[in-house]
Amino acid sequence: MTRDAASEDKREYRRTPLKASLLDAGKVTLHVGSQFHPLVRIVDLTPGGIGVHSPVALKTGTAVEVTVAAGASPLSVRGTACWCKPVSRTGNGIYRIGIVFDKAHLTRNLHFFVTLSKINIDLK
Repeated sequence: MTRDAASEDKREYRRTPLKASLLDAGKVTLHVGSQFHPLVRIVDLTPGGIGVHSPVALKTGTAVEVTVAAGASPLSVRGTACWCKPVSRTGNGIYRIGIVFDKAHLTRNLHFFVTLSKINIDLK
């Protein structure tokens, strides 16, 4: 069993990959404190968290908010960066970040997950 397969077995939720067409430029932003950063893309989604590609590296434990301009009103979810690593060894300046949703906002988290999942399914 590979290291990735072993860590996947310990996950509370199964990851749902998102289609790139869901992520048009400028529709997804990462808020860190008072700073706003565009996200390159949302990679995957679970009821408990989200994986993103970002031009900004984050330290583990950094509080964030992800906002998606989807439909009439934006969706947002709060969480904490649980890991961050470069996407490639070439240093292209893009980082893969795992964000765990804040458990204090379960209704908001579930709404975010369900809405993005539905949009993702509708893109088939």
